[in-house]
Amino acid sequence: MATHQNNQNNQNNRNTRLIPVNYDADITLRHGVPPQPSLGQRMAWFLRKLATRFDGKQAVVIECSVDPCLSRDKIGDCLMLGFREARRLMADEAKAKAIEHIMQREHPALYQSNTTNRTES
Repeated sequence: MATHQNNQNNQNNRNTRLIPVNYDADITLRHGVPPQPSLGQRMAWFLRKLATRFDGKQAVVIECSVDPCLSRDKIGDCLMLGFREARRLMADEAKAKAIEHIMQREHPALYQSNTTNRTES
């Protein structure tokens, strides 16, 4: 019985093949005219600069390359989730910085250099 199972396992191993999963995703952020821009790209950046003059906001171009292709909606959803996470991380960093400023103001002795302690001993 064990021999039959071993033979069956050997057959399964020969029939089993690993199929590679090929995929790729890349995100590029740009805040300026791309190198060697086409006429359309130059015109688009001119309009972005003009819009900045009106509303004071900056334009950033996000180029996504995904293989196999995803729908624009799916890419947009992924980007929004990523921006939410980035916002959460920045808020955590800002909170930590604010707490550190309070600690430095309220307890400056904690932030004095250790050199004064070493010279006294």
